[in-house]
Amino acid sequence: LQGMLSEGVGTFAGFNSEEQGLLAGALGMAASTFDAYSRDDETESDIVGLRYLIEAGYDPNGAVRFWESMV
Repeated sequence: LQGMLSEGVGTFAGFNSEEQGLLAGALGMAASTFDAYSRDDETESDIVGLRYLIEAGYDPNGAVRFWESMV
């Protein structure tokens, strides 16, 4: 990613070098955040989200179709 930004290819070609550096830093921070979470953390997040849906009155069975579409 850093190489793409510094070369100015792809989506980031319209940005100047300072903007590309800022984007690289922001994307790097975001990517490191994803690495910090395990599958257990992701599962816990899914469960909490499902609980929120149920508490909000949504049919939890609809979540099955949603998650099947993610595969």
